[in-house]
Amino acid sequence: MRSEWRVALLSHCLLNPGLRARGLGSPQEALPHLSRLLAELMGRGYCVLQLPCPEAAFLSVRREPATRAEYERAGLRRKAVELAESVAGLVASMASAGAEVSLLIGVAGSPSCGVRTTHVTSASVREPGAGVFVEELLSRPELRGVKALEWDFRDPEGSLARVLASL
Repeated sequence: MRSEWRVALLSHCLLNPGLRARGLGSPQEALPHLSRLLAELMGRGYCVLQLPCPEAAFLSVRREPATRAEYERAGLRRKAVELAESVAGLVASMASAGAEVSLLIGVAGSPSCGVRTTHVTSASVREPGAGVFVEELLSRPELRGVKALEWDFRDPEGSLARVLASL
């Protein structure tokens, strides 16, 4: 069956950068690049689904930055599993209605939404690996084959170029 529409899953803070943990930069700096990302995705036929933020759902909207290890010890994995199951159910429902969920864009360094890098044990050093939520999402059969890309808030211009080149 040919898909009727394509869907891109975006980490919550890509559409709401003000929700990032305290001290992680001004949302205003990224907005022009994120606006262009959305325009490009939609111009290429993607609908956009904003993923929930596991950190905000687990702790609060106003929170201090933490590492993946700190979040794991605090129990974030349970919330990530719960949210990933919910997203997987929605993806399955969309697929049965004709959608092709083919893209996920996470956030570099995020303990929850990192795709290739996360802050595992140090708040100042990014290490290879996925964040807890992205790891749980990509382990679901409903998301098998989804292309996972990473947005870096430290380099929004470069991130935009890399994401667009990968589409």
